[in-house]
Amino acid sequence: MKKILLAGAALAATVAMASAADASSLLYRNDKTLGADYLGAAIAASTYTVTSTASSLSGFTLGDYDVVVYANQNSSIPSGDLAALDAFIAAGGKVIYNDWTRSSGFDGQATYTGNNNQTSLSLTSLFSSGIASPLSVTNTGWGIFSMGLASAGGTVAGSFGNGDAAIVVGHGGKTIVNGFLSDTVASQQLYANELASFTAGVPEPATWAMMIAGFGLVGATLRDGRRKRVAA
Repeated sequence: MKKILLAGAALAATVAMASAADASSLLYRNDKTLGADYLGAAIAASTYTVTSTASSLSGFTLGDYDVVVYANQNSSIPSGDLAALDAFIAAGGKVIYNDWTRSSGFDGQATYTGNNNQTSLSLTSLFSSGIASPLSVTNTGWGIFSMGLASAGGTVAGSFGNGDAAIVVGHGGKTIVNGFLSDTVASQQLYANELASFTAGVPEPATWAMMIAGFGLVGATLRDGRRKRVAA
């Protein structure tokens, strides 16, 4: 029994190590909000280790982060930021993105339609868990507060009342482009669902290897115990 307990403890430690290996860091860049920052609230409530900034990405090495959340809501996009984000995505990084200027150059598999300031958002099942749809999109004082999108190879996960895409998921779930600002949709849960989608997949191979090794240790201990009882 003592050996079984020790093996069980070893398995628990293995699972804990796997969980620790999955701990993630997030860089949150938001240049301004006028109302409640529902995106920021979801990030603060998450399990990510968070670094926040309101300036450009030039002072950061994006490869140090697992996720970058980039909300451009008040100014022009700083020079070099889009290139840095695109390189981060190409290297396997995950990004949530919105941009009131509708600049081209971000590789999120979405384009802008030019239809702005829609006030109703309906979600697909991808991000609708725990949310009553449609959601209202409210202007908290912006000139442009929602930006119509179209898929350019991505998956539409939400639509505005006029039929334009409101959320486009690209690169097999590694990028999320939101066509609205972080204080205009009063749903922290929506952003929590978007963040959760980044970690909803199966464990990484290294995680599986550690867990299988742990289960193997427990199994070997049980077999050894059975052999000793038979011999007795």
